[in-house]
Amino acid sequence: MHGFNRRILVTLSSMAVIIGACVSIGGVLRADKIVFSSDRDADNDICLMNDDGSSVRQITCTESYEWDTACSPNGRWIAFASDRDGNSEIYVMRIDGTDVSRLTRHPGMDVNPEWSPDGTRIAFESDRDGDREIWLVNPDGSALRQLTFNEAADGGPDWSPDGSRIAFHSKRSGQFDIWTMTPEGGDPRNLTNDMQPDFSPSWSADGGQIVFLRQPDDRWELFLIDPEGENLERLVKISSDIHEPDWSPGGPRIVFASRAGSILVVNADGTGLASLTDGNAEDRSPSWLPLTE
Repeated sequence: MHGFNRRILVTLSSMAVIIGACVSIGGVLRADKIVFSSDRDADNDICLMNDDGSSVRQITCTESYEWDTACSPNGRWIAFASDRDGNSEIYVMRIDGTDVSRLTRHPGMDVNPEWSPDGTRIAFESDRDGDREIWLVNPDGSALRQLTFNEAADGGPDWSPDGSRIAFHSKRSGQFDIWTMTPEGGDPRNLTNDMQPDFSPSWSADGGQIVFLRQPDDRWELFLIDPEGENLERLVKISSDIHEPDWSPGGPRIVFASRAGSILVVNADGTGLASLTDGNAEDRSPSWLPLTE
């Protein structure tokens, strides 16, 4: 059983943000930005903001529910889940909301898309075979194939920076743990393997750590572990449950959502915790938009 060090316990204060209308943002962005979903316009649409919480802009303007955002490695595309066609499917669009393309077509629920580091494949979670499994699809909707095959739930895929492994959560050991596997679905390894439920892994930019959710008591918290399943430590606990962490591809920062409805960031050493949105709306599914040249 892994030991851990408790780093930080805080109560958050709110920060004000500027809310934008439904606008096209055009061009390739060069600053650190975060994509997320929000119901601030009564529907659940996809928004973009600076990494300090300023200049919030809405990218999609639909009456559907859109969430689970993931930005492509070149910073030009967003994969996301949406029920705009009546069922939860995986879509991609440009960062200005144009050229929307539907990748999956199945009555099952398809969620949690994640781009491969080279941008050629998207891993996602689906219950189309009657159980939650991990699948792959190309960004044009071709080459759909299933990666995991078991009666336990598998989900929350996230690629290692070199593309050699996919981290995911799975209940195949009887309890939800963090696992890794090859992009072909082979060589599964259980990293956490204990009685506390673990979810939503996200790799660090250098591949040396994985941040994930754990519920050691009454709240979901952020923990860190290395890819060999060692050096487990608690990163942050706040006054609300934590959800959907995403590690910045350009540095030691992690963005995540809280059950209170706000988006927050924290440094990988537990310092610099800050609220980016004020919690007056349900903001969730944050994803870093990579820097582009």
